[in-house]
Parts: sequence; structure tokens; C-alpha cells
Amino acid sequence: MLTRADEDNLRLADKLDGHGLAALSMPMIEVEAPADKGNALVAAAANLDLYHWVVLTSANGVRAMARALERVGDSDESTRWPPHVSLAVVGPATEAAAGDQGWPVSFVPSKATAADLVEQFPAPDTHPVAGPPRVLAALAELAAPTVAKGLRACGYQVDQVVAYRTSAPAGIADRIEDARVRADVAAADAIAFTSPSTVERFVARFGHTAVPPIVICIGPRTAVRARALAIEVTMVAEPHSEAGLLAALVQVLDGR
Repeated sequence: MLTRADEDNLRLADKLDGHGLAALSMPMIEVEAPADKGNALVAAAANLDLYHWVVLTSANGVRAMARALERVGDSDESTRWPPHVSLAVVGPATEAAAGDQGWPVSFVPSKATAADLVEQFPAPDTHPVAGPPRVLAALAELAAPTVAKGLRACGYQVDQVVAYRTSAPAGIADRIEDARVRADVAAADAIAFTSPSTVERFVARFGHTAVPPIVICIGPRTAVRARALAIEVTMVAEPHSEAGLLAALVQVLDGR
């Protein structure tokens, strides 16, 4: 059972099918524009030349930034990345999304976590500028303060902007009440949680006892939230990405 947004679930379901595993898409989140309709990100994108670094921590953040650049620009090349602005991403999935946009990535931490990004981030003294170098962190609405707080402690000036938010999918209440859906959930061997909110919403909608016996979490923050809700975590994906999630599901479910 997959709990990301439907379009992301379908992509992973295709890969699972190649390993002989049937996937049920049960999205607990839907990605949408922030409360300000993305205006703060557009304003930041209009002044991207003022920044030394941009930090993006998800493929959704990349897509939100691309939309912001489109709103700012007035040509077909409006989403081209400024060559003097370095781009940092949190992991391979975000790097791939940036590559799809044609954006060069200057920094990826060894592990796909915000804590590793901060710990391994280049020192600010690599920029020969007066005053603290500037960083634009375009993050999810519910993002932890790890990136902004950590980079400020390192000596950077950080502007954190909400790039997108997640909400419950439209019509999810009706779907959950469907007896066939509940039967499918009850029959699932495993579930993949991809954010703390997917854990919280699943438990709120189906109840703690509906969690399948095998629980795979995409990263440590998700695992921490699951354990806080008394859910036993079978495995945390390594790396903390879609590829790691796929590998973990195949490893645990292979031969069942």
C-alpha cells in the first residue's frame, strides 16, 4: 500500500509490478500551492540573482520553483537556472527532478536528510563576499526548521519560503468509507510511509489496527513519527529516496 500523492504512487507501482508485487494506491496527501498561492516564492524567484545558494529538498519543491520562474519570466527560457547561483538538493530524487528541468546541481549530501545537508554544506567562507552569503530555502509548509536554523548557525543568511503544502486528497473520506477499499487495506501485506503526515493521516482515517504488518518508512523523520504512534517500523529505506523505498519493499516482500 502506497501513501504518497496518486501520481507518485502510480510511478512506484509500475516499478513494483516489474518485481511481481501488486500495489494499492491509497494517497494520504495531495500537493497544492501554499496559502499565498506561491506569491512569496515568485517574489524570491524574481530576485534569484541576489542569492548565492538555493536549497530544495524535494521534487515537489523543484516543480514549485520551476512554476515560480515561469511566472517571473517572459520567454520560453524563463526557467533556465542562473549560472552564478548554486543549487543544493537533499537527495537523488530531488537531483533527478532538477535534472529534468535542466538545472545543474552543485551539492548533494551523502544521505538524503536535512540534517546531513546542513552538516555537509559548504562553508560560507567559500564565497568572497562582504557579509553573510545568502541562501533561499524553498521548502514544504510543514518542513522542520533544520535547514534554515542549521545554515544560519553556520554563518549564512537564510530566507525560508513556503514552496508548497500538502493536504488530504479530495474525496478521501468517501473512498475510506467504501467497503471494498477497506477490505483491500485489510488485506495489504505492507505499507510504505513517505512523510510524517502520511503516517498521521493513515492512522486518523483507518485506525491504528489497520496498519499492515510490514511498515517501510522512507526516512528517519517518518520512522520517528510512526514509532511515536506505536507503529513498529520494519525497515527505513536506504537511501532515503524512491529507489531506496523500492529496494526495501522488494527485499522484505520477496518470496512471500
